Amino acid sequence: MRSKLHFLKQPLIAFLTPLIVAYKTGHIRSSFTRTSVNRMGDPRPWYSLPAVYFLTQRDFSSAKVLEFGGGYSTVWWSKMSKHVTTFEEDEKWTRKILSMADQNVDAFAVPVGLKGERLRSRILEQISPRKTSYDVVVVDAMHRQTLIDLAFELCAPEGLIIVDNSEGYDTYDITRSKDWFRVDFIGPANGVSSQHSTSVFFKNNCPYLSSKHPIAWDL
Repeated sequence: MRSKLHFLKQPLIAFLTPLIVAYKTGHIRSSFTRTSVNRMGDPRPWYSLPAVYFLTQRDFSSAKVLEFGGGYSTVWWSKMSKHVTTFEEDEKWTRKILSMADQNVDAFAVPVGLKGERLRSRILEQISPRKTSYDVVVVDAMHRQTLIDLAFELCAPEGLIIVDNSEGYDTYDITRSKDWFRVDFIGPANGVSSQHSTSVFFKNNCPYLSSKHPIAWDL
């Protein structure tokens, strides 16, 4: 009997472990709902799962977040941070996200297809009355080549820059001369079949990289 159970153990581990992980991370639920949620249905950013694990452990309660590309990440950031400013091309989608998020979100519409100086000017016009320095800047939509560069201008020196899908959009060429460190979180995302990279940029004095943060993995 023992030998038979031992013979079955490894095949069971091989087939059951991915299903257990998919359930626990919310991948199964996300796949059926075409959203990015955890297993309870709570919104999660559509970054790579290793990046979401990393960010979930950090304390952003006093952070001001700037997002280029809104979505379920906006809802998540609204509950994790002090304030969120989001730029998005799809106004209908923005209204839906605002209905789900906390009241600490400002959302601005950007015409589809803007890039270069036109996109840059449009964004700076909207945020110039406010303090143009953010604790976290996320690049996850629109013309990312323009916005990656702008993120480094608008992020506080001790802040965090997050670039999703950083394996593309000329991310390496744009950022390799920047005086910032980079960590790539490569892995799957909920409800998506392929892996991708979410990169985080920071400097030595970034409080979000402190070893005082706990090591945890519950999403």
